[in-house]
Amino acid sequence: MNISADNLNRICRQIQEDCTGCRQCMAACPFLQETGCSPGEIARRRPSVLEAYSCTLCGLCEALCPLGLSPNAMFLAARQEAVRTGQIDINEYRYLFPDRKSTVMSYYRQFHGISYHHLPCDRVGPNALFPGCVLLTYAPPLIDGLYRHLQAKLGSLSLLTDCCGLPLAQLGLADRAHRLHVALRHKLTGLQVENLYIACPNCYYLLRQVLSATSIKLFTVYEGLDPAHLPGGGGQVVAIHDSCPDRHAGIFARQVRHALIAKDYIIEELPHHRRHRACCGSGGQVTHFRPDLAEELLTRHRQEFARHPAPTVAAYCLGCVLNFAKTSGEKKVQHVLNLLLGVEQDYTGIKAKAAALFAGPAGEAAWQEIMSD
Repeated sequence: MNISADNLNRICRQIQEDCTGCRQCMAACPFLQETGCSPGEIARRRPSVLEAYSCTLCGLCEALCPLGLSPNAMFLAARQEAVRTGQIDINEYRYLFPDRKSTVMSYYRQFHGISYHHLPCDRVGPNALFPGCVLLTYAPPLIDGLYRHLQAKLGSLSLLTDCCGLPLAQLGLADRAHRLHVALRHKLTGLQVENLYIACPNCYYLLRQVLSATSIKLFTVYEGLDPAHLPGGGGQVVAIHDSCPDRHAGIFARQVRHALIAKDYIIEELPHHRRHRACCGSGGQVTHFRPDLAEELLTRHRQEFARHPAPTVAAYCLGCVLNFAKTSGEKKVQHVLNLLLGVEQDYTGIKAKAAALFAGPAGEAAWQEIMSD
């Protein structure tokens, strides 16, 4: 994700020269359809700031491109250039900056009394669990269940409540993201972590880059599960929504399906899955810049779910789960870990409940507090 703004011209030049204008990416991406331009045409004139922040950075365009071009990298580089040159006041979105004391998610945890002081956080030792900030904020019962399960298998286990820094990288704040990553590497080294178990696919793929020069071994939490101590699915039929960061490597997609099938779940694949699954609508922080586009992506998924026979839709990214569960519907929406650990949680309307915290006089005061530092 740390693509220097200086690379924008190079990336645009490559796409401009190599894009054949086949428009396979446009057929699958409502944002590109909206522009009416192929990536090559956009590269020739350079992306606008609005276009840069309209891309979900999901990588579907790259997966579909016969030449493997990366228009998403072009839009990310354009975000970094916009921040660097002051074309956008990115500080208006500081409520998303995970390196600040006050954020929307930190306030949600504070308001609902969500704390992990009952678990060993930031302890020195070889094994650590890195759930990611979305799970830590919106799925505390799942965190407790996951921690207990892994601890029973691994013994000593520390819980890390850090953010991987992805929001900073996606917003175009490359230097700020780099500083967060340097501090995170220093922290993990100081805690003598040898094995890091990661629940979130976004965290996993970003930290795989950030920690590549260290001796720390990265595992998905699915590699740490003990099948003998997981409840069975009883033949329940589920559809899997695959997460964008897993699109190319497919590590989570394979492990999740293997774990579910081993516990007697029946998987009915969605028409578009694995590499060809579109973004849920929350990728690239696009909901904060183009809520209309995010809603269009979400509507497409809901229509596909409605036509699908599986009663349950499961995802291994909680951001996707929360997006799909914005409103109640015929389909039950769960995180894959909810199914595997037998920890059911109702995610319906959580995003609306979070937004409601900032309504009215008290909500306005809370918002001012978040934005003040």
